[in-house]
Amino acid sequence: MRPNTLLIALFIVAGMVTTWGQASSEQRLSEALAAQRKTYEDAIARAQVDAQRAFAETLKSLEARAAEGRHYDLASRFQSERATILSEIESFEANAHHQPEKGAIRLLPKDAALTGTVTFKDTTLQRWRHDKCVATWNQRGFHPGHYEVVVVYSCSKETIDGTDASGQAIKQHAGGQFAFGEKSRLVGEARAPLTHTLEVTEDWESFREARIGRMTIKNTAPTFELTVRETKPLDLMHLREIRLVPSATRAEDTSSQEIPDVAELRQAFEKHFHREMEKTIQRQREQLKALRKQAHAAGNDALGRRLDEAIEKLGNAATLR
Repeated sequence: MRPNTLLIALFIVAGMVTTWGQASSEQRLSEALAAQRKTYEDAIARAQVDAQRAFAETLKSLEARAAEGRHYDLASRFQSERATILSEIESFEANAHHQPEKGAIRLLPKDAALTGTVTFKDTTLQRWRHDKCVATWNQRGFHPGHYEVVVVYSCSKETIDGTDASGQAIKQHAGGQFAFGEKSRLVGEARAPLTHTLEVTEDWESFREARIGRMTIKNTAPTFELTVRETKPLDLMHLREIRLVPSATRAEDTSSQEIPDVAELRQAFEKHFHREMEKTIQRQREQLKALRKQAHAAGNDALGRRLDEAIEKLGNAATLR
């Protein structure tokens, strides 16, 4: 090969390597941008759902207080508003692709200490025959804070023929009620456990996720326990796992407050959601600025301009709020 031909070939190869490097860099940055957009959208949706759940919990408390005070019209309005909120939450959950919650603590059947007839079988806890059945989880190095409790279980709707104490024919069901709480709370910090009444599933292989409430954990080495309040003849449930999901949003304590108007309450929660949304937008802008810096450093001006546009749009969104 002649020298000039060799030099031309070297330039062509060098150009191909440079082009490939730019394309590879652009692909990586584009993937990072897509990931940031997905994170941003998920954070916005989750912030809204968290606010709605806290709103629903507050409405539940206010409904009970109104009923106790015989303000039945007001209690009915709280109940109706809560039903609407829960419907919106269910719709979101039904359409969302399930992703493991960030920072969730998983309490698994295989790690539980068991008392009574309850047994570990096929990755679940089964045979909750009576109210002496208890599952206990000891945690160490736990991060104190506010947690939402998610319980994953199955409770088959199937029935079998049986008889009661008097010999009458009956249909035997699964189900009942359980309580979940922290056994080792600090002195002076006693709090009633969360309770949940089981809802039936299609069969024992069909599981559902139930968000049963929120807990505040102050202990770094807590012990959690699940106990039986009531169990039906065919078993309480098959328990797959319990997740403790860090939660920054809490239902307000309304026990010593005047009963507010429903519209005012919704407005207060919408303001809270907007504040959380603004924080999310700001975090997204900072992440996009970091990506823009990488794009300019890689010489990818086209992607840099796209990122500039995205940053500007987020700025406009924050201004409109």
